[in-house]
Amino acid sequence: MVCLNCHARFSAAQQDDGVPLKPEDNLLERGLAMMAAAGSSLKVMGDAFVEGAERGRAIVRGLDKDFPEWRKRPWSLP
Repeated sequence: MVCLNCHARFSAAQQDDGVPLKPEDNLLERGLAMMAAAGSSLKVMGDAFVEGAERGRAIVRGLDKDFPEWRKRPWSLP
């Protein structure tokens, strides 16, 4: 289950990618539609991961600027 905003992103991406949204008449075309839908969804999720990583890097830059000692704290070590 996804929130309404994410559902809108998935739906828009499927429309942009030409994913058939009506039931297909045969098993082959149904399988192809499922593959297209999954691929379209994975692109949306990939974009979300990239955006999250960019936001995380911005936080790291802010910590480096305002609190450079953070990297030496035990909670920051692997």
